[in-house]
Amino acid sequence: MCIIQLVKRLLIKGKWVFIIIKKIFSDNVPLVYSLLHLKNESNDFLVAASEEEKGSAYAYDLNNDFMKQEVWSDIGGTMTMVQIPGTLDFLATQKFYPGFNASACELVKLTFEKNSWTTKKMINFPYLHRFDLVEGENETLFIGTTITERKKSTDDWTSPGKIYVGEYNHEMEQLTNLHSLEIDLIKNHGYCAFKEKGYSLITSEDGVYQLFYPTKTSDWVLEKVYDSPVSDIAAIDTDQDNEFNYYLVINEFHGEKISILNQDFKEVTQIRGTYPFAHSIWGGIFNGKPCFIFGNREGKQDYYTISVTEDSGVIDAEFGLIDSQVGSTNTIVFQKDSKQYLVSANREIDQLAVYEEI
Repeated sequence: MCIIQLVKRLLIKGKWVFIIIKKIFSDNVPLVYSLLHLKNESNDFLVAASEEEKGSAYAYDLNNDFMKQEVWSDIGGTMTMVQIPGTLDFLATQKFYPGFNASACELVKLTFEKNSWTTKKMINFPYLHRFDLVEGENETLFIGTTITERKKSTDDWTSPGKIYVGEYNHEMEQLTNLHSLEIDLIKNHGYCAFKEKGYSLITSEDGVYQLFYPTKTSDWVLEKVYDSPVSDIAAIDTDQDNEFNYYLVINEFHGEKISILNQDFKEVTQIRGTYPFAHSIWGGIFNGKPCFIFGNREGKQDYYTISVTEDSGVIDAEFGLIDSQVGSTNTIVFQKDSKQYLVSANREIDQLAVYEEI
């Protein structure tokens, strides 16, 4: 296995600190797009799926040196995969192909049996781009967002997308009480869940919406928190007070500008430079440090860490290069043996990649 060592630099208390990042694993997955860390008490897998029309999905055994097995083949268009709570089964979208060719998009269930998965179609779900499962009071809640409701061509955005909510019944393998909320979302793209806080953020051309999950005393509640167009969003807590104080947003749909918002969703700085087809985004604690992970799919197509710095009230961002010319579409972080790892779907070079900091 070829190991590529890369260096990022991070400004800490006025000093430059050099940290080595290395790629510890990679595999060829044509037009890789969607990622999932799938784990229970006995098993630990990394799943990667393609968006190409004749694509495949693969599971890599993290307990067995990334041993590869095929989950499905000859069908792609997978935008999202989500583990079913308490199981090693998961839900996935299929047939959401490049160019927003997604009128035939389906939601399918993958059932884990004898160290492999079987696929069962659940429902036709045209243009379902992001979805999630959330543990509610007495049920598993379903959230799904469509990028549109219908299209005549790639550039046709006359039909806004919707937010769908309901419940998922694992025994019946069905979505129940599925309905759309009374709101239209133009060019909906981003979704970011904060399940421990009881809400998710959903982005669109109209801005950012905060979707609060039902409780014993309230139904679904949707509030608009930011008015400008946003493609995707992530959050970090830099002062360890258990509240997010910075958000990273991609401005405009698949835009080339990125900005930092404060805890009140007010823009505090627009990051210098352009990042064409900005797409891959993650926020959280990586090996003890709050940071964002970011990548774009055109131009230089680089893959970065972004740390937020504040000096005398001036907010800035310090970039650290992870990898070059890879065109990351999505990023996740997983933990194994008390260490965290970055995973990137390097779509533009047909590569699944895993990185560690040493």
